[in-house]
Amino acid sequence: MSHLSDCHSIADLRALAKRKVPSVMFDYLHGGSEDELTLRWNRDAFAQWEFVPRVLRNVEHIDLSTTVQDGKLVHRQAKNNS
Repeated sequence: MSHLSDCHSIADLRALAKRKVPSVMFDYLHGGSEDELTLRWNRDAFAQWEFVPRVLRNVEHIDLSTTVQDGKLVHRQAKNNS
């Protein structure tokens, strides 16, 4: 796997980062510090989520908006004229 689009799990993202990020930076970010509590908390939090690819979905009308602090944030999408 060599692209972000090939990643389907946190482990995939970690493996990609290990190859792409300079080793000093990767080791610092991945290693945690002292008792590694924050690292453990982050792993526990991410363990609650699963990437579920949505395939064979109607993509004629895509809504990229989201809600932030009770307001709708709209992302304009470029039109494909093909």
